[in-house]
Amino acid sequence: MELEPDDASIRKEIESVFGSIARPEAFTVADGDPECMDYDRLFHAHTPATLPIEEFLDIVTPLSELLPDGMKYFFPTLVDFVLRTPCQVHSDWAGVGLLNKLRGEEFRQQCTASEKDTIAKFLQHLRKTRFDLIEEFYSVEDFEKISALWEAGS
Repeated sequence: MELEPDDASIRKEIESVFGSIARPEAFTVADGDPECMDYDRLFHAHTPATLPIEEFLDIVTPLSELLPDGMKYFFPTLVDFVLRTPCQVHSDWAGVGLLNKLRGEEFRQQCTASEKDTIAKFLQHLRKTRFDLIEEFYSVEDFEKISALWEAGS
């Protein structure tokens, strides 16, 4: 599925900021929790190009356990999932898990000013192009809080 020109533009900007992030050694906290360890195996088994979208369409996704370095590494792919769903194959929207992850402080605190600015632009893009999905699958109020958090920068 081809991205719309506006989507392709924001995706290109995200790729320029996050595309060269090195693959981290650890994707989750290895605490022995079976679910966490399953997520860790999932992330270790894939590159950004092979990560399966199906894992990211539920409210509870592997993103809940993904450490900040892993989030940066997979961020362009996760954005692709958000921009390409829902579609004929997937009726759910991958934005829910990503927005939930962006709501937390841990990832934001690990981002550079440039990364924060890029994520703020991505959220503005979602507001402009996917507001109907935010209303249907998420919470407008929570989305606005997340956007304000990222737009505030550091």
